[in-house]
Amino acid sequence: METLRSSFPGAGSTTEGPAVQESQRGQLHLFTFGSPMGRKCQIALETLRELYGDRVNWTWERVPLPKKVQKSDWYMQLNPDGRIPLLVDQDLIDPSTGKPAYLRESGAILLHLVEKFDINHQVDFDTSFERQEMLAWIMFCNSALGPAQAKGNHFCNLRASGQDVPVARELFVSEVHRLYQIFEDRLSGKESGSERDWVAGKGRGRFSLAEIELFPWIYIHAKFGIMTTDEFNARYIHLTRWLERCWARDAVRRGVQGYDAW
Repeated sequence: METLRSSFPGAGSTTEGPAVQESQRGQLHLFTFGSPMGRKCQIALETLRELYGDRVNWTWERVPLPKKVQKSDWYMQLNPDGRIPLLVDQDLIDPSTGKPAYLRESGAILLHLVEKFDINHQVDFDTSFERQEMLAWIMFCNSALGPAQAKGNHFCNLRASGQDVPVARELFVSEVHRLYQIFEDRLSGKESGSERDWVAGKGRGRFSLAEIELFPWIYIHAKFGIMTTDEFNARYIHLTRWLERCWARDAVRRGVQGYDAW
């Protein structure tokens, strides 16, 4: 499969400072890395650009997490939590500084982007119930699936390095499977009696911000040893099909392949 590049080239920041100076930044500037938290923002931007064209433009730079750039002094001044992603919006002024705001927390960034650009509700919804449905899945990912899978990945990594903590590893691996099963049941129709293609929306649903939020975590299901791809495919049939539908979208592939690998 041809590798799809990001819409805009990026550069790498270091512990000494950002790679892209303020005068060189676009309307939006994204500090990111190829982890699930960064990828969801990358996919959102690529999707919105595909839908709305040149109205959506940004610059970006990679913040190499293995080199702890996110914990360097200059970055901690921008985000005291020392995490990615971080988005600067030239149109959003922080009243306390009179300068463009630095937005943190990936879920909040996604909501900001759709409110700013998705005027036709192509990845959002314009009805209250469907939007609440979408938001529920975004919160499910941010508060449950993402944290559990991150911890599961961590303890599986420790096992691979000979520092296994079986009780913690088994706890979080079990929790990831429980949460994946909730997702599987949603798509299989166990809740409603009819199968779905997407988690939110009428009928079989439609691709939305919920998918952009969830996809980066499901995409790395086998990366750190929580499960194998064969186990995933056999155990989560509808989730496997959902993953394939997401990956078939150019903007999704571009949001992964056009940036850093993890």
